[in-house]
Amino acid sequence: MEGDLPEEIILERQEDDQWLWSRFCGAVWESLGKGAARNILSFASACERLWEPFVLPVRDGLYGTRDFSKLIVRNRALFQGETALIERLIPLAPADTTKKAIRSILNSNPFVFSS
Repeated sequence: MEGDLPEEIILERQEDDQWLWSRFCGAVWESLGKGAARNILSFASACERLWEPFVLPVRDGLYGTRDFSKLIVRNRALFQGETALIERLIPLAPADTTKKAIRSILNSNPFVFSS
């Protein structure tokens, strides 16, 4: 579907997605990350687990990507518990696989620039 759109509209959508993703990551860090995410892997994992439910109102057409404040209010329960961090109670992968895991997490999210 995006292939049929003009390039400037595609770029605008990508910019909006990047803007929302960066604000979202900041909110996750402020609410959960500082106290609970002990490393970049657990923080990235928490962001990934919370992203889909967070953007569901955008996908349903209730809000736009720039309605961040409304999305935060609607999804405040996501940022009030530690459910996104529970999976990390299991020990992390050995150090030699850490870089691969970080790359995998970052590359799997379409809203993160790859280096």
